[in-house]
Amino acid sequence: MARELKPIDVTHTPDILRLAEEVARSGIPHVLRKGNKDIAEIRPVRVSDQAQGSPWLKEAYAAFAPIREELAEKYSADEIDAAIDEAVRAVRRTNA
Repeated sequence: MARELKPIDVTHTPDILRLAEEVARSGIPHVLRKGNKDIAEIRPVRVSDQAQGSPWLKEAYAAFAPIREELAEKYSADEIDAAIDEAVRAVRRTNA
């Protein structure tokens, strides 16, 4: 099973942003080092030119855009994820 990557916003971290933009532009992965030790790898993401997903799901996603925007002003992404995780656990307990 593929491991899900945790996103990190680098908008306000100029050095990392420049490095990320260079990796994206060049398509060449880089290894980050601390002294002689490799500590991380940064590589470009693959982006498909062709949209994927069902039209129904895209319509539903668009319909809930105002709610997502409102919630984003009140809750952090971690708080929303935690609430979703708890709701999923509750449904699984109910249906177990």
